[in-house]
Amino acid sequence: LWHGVPLLTVPQIAEQRLNGERAAALGAGLVLGPERATSPRLRRAVERLLTEPRFAQRAKALGQRFRQGGGAARAADEVIAFLEAQNRHTKG
Repeated sequence: LWHGVPLLTVPQIAEQRLNGERAAALGAGLVLGPERATSPRLRRAVERLLTEPRFAQRAKALGQRFRQGGGAARAADEVIAFLEAQNRHTKG
């Protein structure tokens, strides 16, 4: 999504399922359960992602928002600031 590319996820663990479902809910991807990920279904899903403009439009918009938000470095800074604030609060 960072690069504006729609996602097709076949989640193997809970975190992947959550991320895939969120991307799908935002219109930037599709999710196939592992038990449903046959070759024909994968092909149809990829064709949808490549031919339905709304997926690319949503993925591009999300990518822009991610970059404007500062990406992983900003996220790490926010987590550290939060933890430092919590530490000050418990000591004070």
